[in-house]
Amino acid sequence: MQLFASRYPDEVAALVLLDTGTADIIARTEQALGRELTQHLWRRGFEGEPEGMRFSDYLESCSQVGQAILPPVPTKVLSATLPLAAPPESAHIAQSIMEIMQQGHAALVSRMSLAEHILVERSSHYIHRDRPDIVSQVVKTFIEQQQLRS
Repeated sequence: MQLFASRYPDEVAALVLLDTGTADIIARTEQALGRELTQHLWRRGFEGEPEGMRFSDYLESCSQVGQAILPPVPTKVLSATLPLAAPPESAHIAQSIMEIMQQGHAALVSRMSLAEHILVERSSHYIHRDRPDIVSQVVKTFIEQQQLRS
């Protein structure tokens, strides 16, 4: 979404980013959890990925996002408030990753003039699945605002 918005800014009226990746997510994770564990977790996370995406693809995407200039449009960045399911011995790692994501989202919002950061209660990384009510309300509000401007 961020890459599309940066490449086609005239086609974007608003952005809704759902627990989005950020350019520095890997660096933030390495700083908090160490390089070896970070590499292991992220590589493992892409095993069996249905679209065939690999960890190296994700690194490239993060680099591209880091170079992207987002248009000055109303933006909502929604963050999960529940970590992904993990075995009890790894729950603290899942919690750390969720907090790292939230910090990255807050930093992204701080660099945008028309952005708001929303912590979505009772949602994991799959906000659209866990809280479709919130996602649809945010999108509906943007559509209504756009119609008022027309």
